[in-house]
Amino acid sequence: MHDFLKQYEDVIGFVNVIALLVGFIGFVITIYQLRSSAKDSRKISDIAQSLKEQLIEFKNQNAELTVIKESLSTKYIGLFPDFVGYTVELLEGATRKMEIVCDFPCYSYFSDYKQYIEYTNVLREKKASNIQIQLTCPNAINRQKLVTKQFRATEQNWKNRNEIKDKLIEFIRRERVDKTFDEMTIDDFNSYIGDINSDTLKTTFKNNYFEVDQQLPVYYWIVDDARAVFSIPSFTEYDREQGFLTNDAKLINALKMINVELQSKK
Repeated sequence: MHDFLKQYEDVIGFVNVIALLVGFIGFVITIYQLRSSAKDSRKISDIAQSLKEQLIEFKNQNAELTVIKESLSTKYIGLFPDFVGYTVELLEGATRKMEIVCDFPCYSYFSDYKQYIEYTNVLREKKASNIQIQLTCPNAINRQKLVTKQFRATEQNWKNRNEIKDKLIEFIRRERVDKTFDEMTIDDFNSYIGDINSDTLKTTFKNNYFEVDQQLPVYYWIVDDARAVFSIPSFTEYDREQGFLTNDAKLINALKMINVELQSKK
């Protein structure tokens, strides 16, 4: 019996030692994990700080690129009619003269009537201030051809396209046209918009315009021979004009030479 108790005590003692050893090992592992966690935290903190510094550097570089972009002599300003606002702003700065070469005297009248009002108002204000204004545009026949092309009027559903329908409905309402939407043909529209173009020539440009018997390779608005908005016309029915703003003297002079050539053919 005594031997059994002695063996039992030995076993208990061994178990206690093992338990103590396991506890100690657990304690060591915990300390290690805490130290590793602290190291990981420092690593994460270092990574976060590095990312923060990189973000600041990126913002600085982006700011520098913005400055460079703004200082470029020529920059892209969007699709028609979105860039008409830039054109109005440009014309507002005229102090001596304006030279305009574009497809329609009533530029953007149909596509963005609000911007047309701003555009024509600034032209009239500048004319009243004795600013010299000169326009070159296609003649009535070529303007009609251009409308037909731009509206893709050879297609049966030309009026129902998203970019046409709402604006045509508004045009009929605003101009009090004696045709319904369903009744309106491309010839009817050409007749109405043709009259508006003719009135614009007489009232806004008066005797300071040239009509040429051809389509134009480029449209532009030059102010004081120093700054210009120009656009690349669409050469298909599916594209829109691309607008640019420039103060590049050589480019502006090249644009002016186009007008010289156009007027020489009149």
